[in-house]
Amino acid sequence: ELATAYPDEPTLRELQAEVALNLTVDYGNAGQLDEARALYEAIAELATAHADEPALREQQAKAANNLTIGYGNAGQMDEARALYEVLEELKRGLSN
Repeated sequence: ELATAYPDEPTLRELQAEVALNLTVDYGNAGQLDEARALYEAIAELATAHADEPALREQQAKAANNLTIGYGNAGQMDEARALYEVLEELKRGLSN
């Protein structure tokens, strides 16, 4: 993991989150929601560990949005709703 190997490089964290975000779309489109969820969780972990970097929270919000769509398409509404709640929390955090 680049972010772990170079903890003083926020650009690498942002790049890792962006790549993971893009893959959530690909996995979601392929119906591989477990893989998409794992990538979302990795982004969320980065965003939590580096709460002072709003770009990571933004990537987390985008990944949550993508995964919500995937869950909705799969009829997994409880999972979709739970991520919507996460988006609400992120929105409050980003507006502070």
